[in-house]
Amino acid sequence: MLNKSIKELSSLLNKKQISSVDLVNETYSQIEKFDSKLHSFITVKDKSVTLKEAEEKDKNRKSDSSVVFGLPFAVKDAYVTKDLRTTAGSKLLENFNSPYNATVVEKIIKAGGILIGKNNMDNWGHGALIMKFLIIHGIWSGLREALPVARPFQSQPEWSLLPLVKIRVARSEIHPVCAIFPD
Repeated sequence: MLNKSIKELSSLLNKKQISSVDLVNETYSQIEKFDSKLHSFITVKDKSVTLKEAEEKDKNRKSDSSVVFGLPFAVKDAYVTKDLRTTAGSKLLENFNSPYNATVVEKIIKAGGILIGKNNMDNWGHGALIMKFLIIHGIWSGLREALPVARPFQSQPEWSLLPLVKIRVARSEIHPVCAIFPD
């Protein structure tokens, strides 16, 4: 499922050929496999909570559900989320929990998307490659080793390494679960 588009995944979900639970499990598998080396996440939501959300999406999916309904996604840590801490890549905000979601995050969640985590970024989004607690190690070569078919965004050093969807909003600030596979 690494190279499927949102539309393809949505179609497979509608046909019940895959489930949101399958996608969430594959997502966490990819996080466990690659994130310790690439440090693409600052915060990852508890898997059991996310799996419960996925089960609910599988039960409540309708033929007219949104195309992102039941698909996992991740956002850059610059976007506030009420269920996950938001640090903007800075230790100064290490324990900040927003009382609300950013508008774009809220819209994706209301459309049925399943937020799984917050992607790493440089402090305050200033464009450096030094990330919150860890430095990204050999990001380009690491991707080639991890996923030889990956074609990362040329202008975005921070992305998710998950196998699923791509949601591009306002110059790729919403990092999908498969941001490494551009259109």
